[in-house]
Amino acid sequence: MRSPYISSIPMPLRINVKDMSKQHKLSYFGGGGAFLYNVKNINISFASREMMDLGQARKLLISCSEELLRRINANDRIRPYLEHFPFSEKGISLGTSYFDSKLNRVQPKYIARVCIIHGNIYYTIYDKEADTLKTIHEETYQEALNIVRSQNNTQESSDILNAPRSTLEEPT
Repeated sequence: MRSPYISSIPMPLRINVKDMSKQHKLSYFGGGGAFLYNVKNINISFASREMMDLGQARKLLISCSEELLRRINANDRIRPYLEHFPFSEKGISLGTSYFDSKLNRVQPKYIARVCIIHGNIYYTIYDKEADTLKTIHEETYQEALNIVRSQNNTQESSDILNAPRSTLEEPT
């Protein structure tokens, strides 16, 4: 007999993939997970033709990961079958591979692939001579999340300080 939670998995993932793909100009590359007795892990891979440095790739990965986790944890149909609740970064494998406009691997000055696996994020570049991906940086999800939040707070403060005076609200 097919477990009832298996039928609840595809719809939330299709919504997430479609929304994230459209919002971030990504193409769905593949997906899956570990769903035998409960939802242990959800895997999603994207492809992008954008050229991104490490900071940009980090920000995109964190944005997609946080959105995916929000949607998983808000889904009442899947919640009873989650191995742990709230579902965390340790339960998702999410990655993006980057290609140029001709669908070749990007130059080594750009990130070729970024992925989160078991709560760790790996940033790789393409080594053309060895024809392989090479990890250039690794960090925990929490470290990356803190960096992105810090940059967002700094950007918001900078935007307020640099905004024309007429756009700032006056205290009442």
